[in-house]
Amino acid sequence: MPDYPIIAIIDIGSNSIRLQVAQSLEKSYRIIQDYREILRLGDCVFSKGYIDGQTAELFYKNMEVINNLIQNHKATIIRAVGTAALRDAQNAYEIVKTTKEGFGIDIEIISGKEEAYYNFLAVLYNFDIKNMNALTIDIGGGSSEIVISQKGELVDSYSTLLGCTRLKH
Repeated sequence: MPDYPIIAIIDIGSNSIRLQVAQSLEKSYRIIQDYREILRLGDCVFSKGYIDGQTAELFYKNMEVINNLIQNHKATIIRAVGTAALRDAQNAYEIVKTTKEGFGIDIEIISGKEEAYYNFLAVLYNFDIKNMNALTIDIGGGSSEIVISQKGELVDSYSTLLGCTRLKH
């Protein structure tokens, strides 16, 4: 049996942080670890403009747990992405730098357009939309991503600053 790689994906959103560790298979994958914690980074960012010390400390504690899970599963491919809260945080660079220095994990802060594209890929993978026109909307904590597709092909995508956490502030 081939030695398939173990992949770790970290999604740092406005409401939660999530890790999925999966083993890549020939034409599929097998999830071997799923971790999710509600952090509410967006509460801080959307009210203050930055991630405060207490919230950053909670974030780093979760990154320590995530890093331990990644090491325990011997993941060889790691991808960490930050979305709306990190896009907007005045101190995002400091958070990203401290995470890299402390845990060796690079966080890529992705654009709203890229976030919309990944949402489209998730819909395409999970639903048979190849023979239809579709409008998909992902309402997150800090933003909403809108994707228009025709017959399984992306036509256009948008990211708005409309998110359920952002609306509270």
